[in-house]
Amino acid sequence: MKEAYCAVALECTVKYLTGDTDTCGGKYLDAVDRIWRGRIQDLERSKASDLVFDQLRNRRLQVEAAATGDEDAVRCLSAINTRGYAIVSLRRYLREASGSMKPPVLEQACLKLGRYFT
Repeated sequence: MKEAYCAVALECTVKYLTGDTDTCGGKYLDAVDRIWRGRIQDLERSKASDLVFDQLRNRRLQVEAAATGDEDAVRCLSAINTRGYAIVSLRRYLREASGSMKPPVLEQACLKLGRYFT
């Protein structure tokens, strides 16, 4: 879940990055404020969430550097296939989560009823 959270946060931010530090504003800065300076910074401060890990912290530093006009950070973030990374991470998380879940209540009820009619 940690990796998927980080990947989705990155995609939701970097999709607004144009690759040009002169135009690094508007929607990109709004996403940085909302996601990284808001939600993720709150998670870091609270120290109550397991979602915060080194990769998320490192990505936050990159996102912040790009927001201040660091051309290397902009180039690095622009080169990442953030959408693909997010999709793969989400699929992996969902596959793992669904494997550890118990059958839905309705499915369990059907199984119990099936025992009575066989």
